[in-house]
Amino acid sequence: EEPSIPENEEQLRAAVNASKKGENSYFDRQGEKVVATYFQDGCAIMIRELIFGKGDDRNTCYVADVYLDNVKDLVGCVFNDAAGELADGSPERVEEQLGAVFVLNTDFIKGRSWGLYVRGGHVFRNKSTKGIDVCAINKDGKMEILDGDTLNADALLKSGKVWHVLTFGPSLLNADGSPRNANGEFRINNNYQGWDDDKTYYGFLSPNLRTAMGQAEDGHFVFVAVDGRDKGYSKGMTFPELSHLMYEEGCKV
Repeated sequence: EEPSIPENEEQLRAAVNASKKGENSYFDRQGEKVVATYFQDGCAIMIRELIFGKGDDRNTCYVADVYLDNVKDLVGCVFNDAAGELADGSPERVEEQLGAVFVLNTDFIKGRSWGLYVRGGHVFRNKSTKGIDVCAINKDGKMEILDGDTLNADALLKSGKVWHVLTFGPSLLNADGSPRNANGEFRINNNYQGWDDDKTYYGFLSPNLRTAMGQAEDGHFVFVAVDGRDKGYSKGMTFPELSHLMYEEGCKV
């Protein structure tokens, strides 16, 4: 069934509100406002600012509900330098190169030597996925979480069904879409934590700034950016908090 794309502000607000689960919230909700909307044939976007908590416990989050009738409008952009090596990008560079109207950073393809990375059907890296979660967005628009321990990457790629494959994680929701409540419920190991030579951990389990993505239904993606490391404005979220946020924002995956 083709997704129904909201065509105006009223339809968009109704669709967004219908997907949320804010009753009996996990959070001390303090405020919410719409900061941007966008409409084009086959696409509608609403971005909201959410405020949770007060004082040193305050968090500031941005949630984008993105409705698409063609998943190929969800573009994965990877930059190279003059020598063909992976290079840093920026929102400005994405806008200039692609004319993008909404930009969010994704995984650490430049900073890692492992994992499976596919953008727009093009394979950038096919290395080990042991001990990690992998997120696939298929050409039919469906998002799924894959177990890196059992994933047959070659077979997945040969199937021709994937549009994007992202290696980041850990996955935030249970298979039934329910939230998780403790660090032990997430797949967390040194693949994620040990980012420098002396294995210094950058507060991985502590409240931190976060980026997350999910799917509420076919054609409806939810992207989240949580600011952090700035007490009084936004301290950042733990994984259980981020899990509950994605759940309350309507995500099933």
